Amino acid sequence: MLIVGIILSIFGIGFFCWLLFTLAIYALPFFAGMTAGIAAYHDGSGLMGGILVGVLAGGATLALGQIAFASARTPLIRALVALVFAAPAAVAGYQVTFALFHFGIGSETLRDALAVLGAITIGSIAWARMTLYSAPLQRETLHRRRNCRSSRIGATDRERIRVCVAAGWRKPIVESLIFESDCIAP
Repeated sequence: MLIVGIILSIFGIGFFCWLLFTLAIYALPFFAGMTAGIAAYHDGSGLMGGILVGVLAGGATLALGQIAFASARTPLIRALVALVFAAPAAVAGYQVTFALFHFGIGSETLRDALAVLGAITIGSIAWARMTLYSAPLQRETLHRRRNCRSSRIGATDRERIRVCVAAGWRKPIVESLIFESDCIAP
């Protein structure tokens, strides 16, 4: 019976670690939803009203974050949006990792060091998952909107880049597409 308990404990801890890695990106929407739901409940909306407000606020936070990340043109703004989502995930990762190592490790220094490593890992995973939200959308949009070919006879690469940038496309995207002889119009 003791062996079954140990095996189930290992699977339980593994399940919670997998759940933490999978749900890390939702730390900020969850926090926003919980805050809005509790505020609505305390303002007299009742239990169902608080739950509804919380779900709507969490969903809106996630959707706005994805839209902001996908529509940002500069890498700095994209990095800031991803950081806004990764920072709460890193804090949650620190707390969960610290709690998990609290059971088995007696040294506080080692527990803190491993918790910081867990926070970095969880924050990095949240960052990576946030960047995955916009990649398929960009590729689909780029391949779907091919309606302008700038491969005129005698046109140099610089002229083709100028034509595409004048049409409203960013220079790095155009430069990567020039070698395929495609110019994407907005």
